[in-house]
Amino acid sequence: MEKNIKSLFILILFLVVTPKVQAQTQEETIAWLQEKLQKYVNLNCINCTGENIKVEVENCAIMISYSISEMVTKTLIPTINFGLSKNGFFEMKNEVATIRRTNYKGDVTFDNRSSLYIRLGEENLYERVQKAVAHLATFCPKKKEAF
Repeated sequence: MEKNIKSLFILILFLVVTPKVQAQTQEETIAWLQEKLQKYVNLNCINCTGENIKVEVENCAIMISYSISEMVTKTLIPTINFGLSKNGFFEMKNEVATIRRTNYKGDVTFDNRSSLYIRLGEENLYERVQKAVAHLATFCPKKKEAF
């Protein structure tokens, strides 16, 4: 009996003292990604610099717009199957061409890798971004199957 009371006391103490672990909310994840991507996204382009890079993060996609000589290009990167190469380029894990790029003429192309990349500026940034995007993808509505 005394052993059971002692065990119960230890369990209650453990539950009270142990900090509660909570996953980041959808809003916190979006805000964090927005901040990091806006700060560290670059354009891989010879003899040009990406001017006015604008990042918009949503549950199921990341939209990155940039202009070169006032010509705006938009890249839509899905959060599902999101990945980064070892050099920080946005790419899809499943190798399906689902990164959508719309150039200034309105031409649309699909690829499984982007010319946009994240430059290293913080410790473990690639891993942290991938983890945050994977968490954000859990908020995407699940596709309903016909059968």
